[in-house]
Amino acid sequence: MLHYRNKCFLMLSAAAGVLTFGMPAAAQESEPSRPTQSGVTAVSDILVTARRREESLQDTPLAIAAVTSEELKSARVERLADLAKIAPGLSFTPLFGAQNQLPIIRGAAQTYGQLNVGVFLDGVYLSGKAGVDIEMADLERIEVVRGPQSALYGQNTFAGAINYISARPSAELKGHVEGTVGDNGLRKLTAGVSGPITDTLRFSAGAYGREFDGWYVSAIDGGKVDYSQTYGGMLTLDYAPTDRFSAILRLTASDEDSGQPASEVQRTNAYPGAVAGGPAGTIRNQLYEGEIQPLGRRINVNTKRTTFEVGDYGTRQDTFRASLDLNYDFDGVSLKSITAYAKRNAEFTYDGDNTICDRAGGCTNFGYPFAPGSLIPVGTSGFATSSAEETYTDFSQELRLSSNGDGPLSWLMGAYYYDGDSNVIQRSLAAATAGAFGFPNIVNTTKSWSVFGSASYAFTDKLTATLEARYQKEEQTYHQAPTRAGSDAASQFRTDLEKDFEFTTPRLIVDYKIQPGKMIYASVARGVKTGGFNPNLNIFPDQRTFEPETSWNYEVGGKFDWMNRRLRTNVALFHTDWSDQQAACQNPASAFPPGTTSTQRTYTCNVAEAKVTGLEMDGSFYLNDYLSIVGSYAWTRARYEKFADASLDGTLAALGLPAWDFDGRHLPYVPDHKITLSPRFEMAAWGDYRFEGRLDVQHQSKTYVRADNMQYFGAKTTVDLRLALRSDALSYQFFINNLLDDDTPTAAVRFYDSTNFSVASPLVTGADRRMMGVSLGYQF
Repeated sequence: MLHYRNKCFLMLSAAAGVLTFGMPAAAQESEPSRPTQSGVTAVSDILVTARRREESLQDTPLAIAAVTSEELKSARVERLADLAKIAPGLSFTPLFGAQNQLPIIRGAAQTYGQLNVGVFLDGVYLSGKAGVDIEMADLERIEVVRGPQSALYGQNTFAGAINYISARPSAELKGHVEGTVGDNGLRKLTAGVSGPITDTLRFSAGAYGREFDGWYVSAIDGGKVDYSQTYGGMLTLDYAPTDRFSAILRLTASDEDSGQPASEVQRTNAYPGAVAGGPAGTIRNQLYEGEIQPLGRRINVNTKRTTFEVGDYGTRQDTFRASLDLNYDFDGVSLKSITAYAKRNAEFTYDGDNTICDRAGGCTNFGYPFAPGSLIPVGTSGFATSSAEETYTDFSQELRLSSNGDGPLSWLMGAYYYDGDSNVIQRSLAAATAGAFGFPNIVNTTKSWSVFGSASYAFTDKLTATLEARYQKEEQTYHQAPTRAGSDAASQFRTDLEKDFEFTTPRLIVDYKIQPGKMIYASVARGVKTGGFNPNLNIFPDQRTFEPETSWNYEVGGKFDWMNRRLRTNVALFHTDWSDQQAACQNPASAFPPGTTSTQRTYTCNVAEAKVTGLEMDGSFYLNDYLSIVGSYAWTRARYEKFADASLDGTLAALGLPAWDFDGRHLPYVPDHKITLSPRFEMAAWGDYRFEGRLDVQHQSKTYVRADNMQYFGAKTTVDLRLALRSDALSYQFFINNLLDDDTPTAAVRFYDSTNFSVASPLVTGADRRMMGVSLGYQF
């Protein structure tokens, strides 16, 4: 392994020396264009719709990254984790399997409630943590907008928004097919065709399939752990009978099967034998402290079910989405309607205790006696299997009216309606152990109405001011019902909750164009993430709901093109005041509401405040007709201003210790420094073939797992290599992901270890390891 690492490092150093030619880097958000026939090289001009109207990327007074289809193909961006490697200011953490995907922008990493980053497909909101990481096929571009976007996007764009924008059908018949094979059983095939049906109707259709055996295997039963199988397709019909009217129907469907997440418990590192009710000591004796360690390729987790039906642990989900986009241009005014529907069915079954307790013969490593009827006795097979069936449906309707004239005033107004439902059937353990753990069926509904608008006025040809605002009202309901008569009454009792939320989110932007290609801007915006419910009975009535989070974001920035657009530099400085942050609270045992006995007393509350200050720089530079470099740097100082974690108060009090105060500590999963660097080389080969090479390097400083900052991940550096030979019809690509095989873990969650009941052992998710592969593509 060391010899291989040395060889990889030498190869990386040599490639970097050739590609960069010893030149320093500037940063840029979009990929360079190819050299023109005249030999003049310039940064390409990209049109974006981040402000709900089409405008040039460099003329948009927002911190925004636009990644085009060519860049997605060149960098092999297939999922959100790949996008985070090249998009400035975006991080991505898979907390625990396919059900918990966590995009992070500008330090706003949430640990409770809904996502802080809104994710959209063609302007349609994608709900839930499991539905945001879609297959990036048949896309025209992806826009990543940093900072609160609540005024125009709504839907929990508290920290920013990601919008996947599909390619429209082409006017001429075109098609493509590409196959990929790689390490660890990677197999992928994509195909698509696009063209006219009649003079007024065009279509595009595509399909994809991807299979991967995973990087990790079970040390218990030898099964594949993090395998995945994904299949899907899409169909678009684009009808334009006149120059004024168009209708676009988009249909997508996907089916995904993924294995047990590659996660393993790392024991408390003071004395692993610490158990509930054991000898008193310091709280550190019952927590993990220090750097989270990498996982080996063989991890202690089960992949085969011995409870419920026989099969593999993992997630199975199928998704269907449909949207209808109608556009009509009046004289000076445009009308847009977006109607969308989505349904997602998911079934997941996980090894809930992450020990050997599920294999044949049962659990034999418990050292703490259980009270009869309260927990599974020692020796019982299938100690903790977590399972649920989930169904999510979404319907949304947006109407938008906007000006399209050339005067100094441009405006936009609209209305939005959203109706989302989720139905979750929870299960735990086998029927024979119904008296141990039971979970309720849960039905959630969310109905949201909002009106929004924007007005921009150009006082001169250089100075423009824009005011945006949205008013939103949201109705939420929560219903849970018992599933097992023998389970704990407090957690199974029927609960019916309702709550309305209302909020207004304004944004003011002032921009000044110094000269063509050079602009400065300033903005202030309010962000809001909605509230929700605490269904536990072991809390007081005023604790049944938690309120929305709010933030005020202040930003100044500039966008500059130099040297006939051979050099582009963008910069943004921001500060965020984050209040009413949703966090975990806990009632101590002595403060249980009357008549409750269960230990499930943790709930979500609004107790934390934080301040986030950051500097972002990105850009690109052409050294000559063959060499270019793209990169970014983000410095983020994200600290709690007010937060006392109450979730451990009971344990601390039992040990005679005071409550923890986390003021001044780092927010979880937010690196102080993140750097991306991508040197690239392109030249003519023979005929119409051209050779392309690129390195995509990403480095981030250490990050903390929890608000207590006791556990952290070390600094992480990933390097991706791509070498390609392309013509107008054929493409060949060789790639290596994670060239140096950095094994720094990506995520960890607080886990109550069922083998010794330590307070908070981390359940650690392993890193994506090195992968090598080749792709062959054909297009016409």
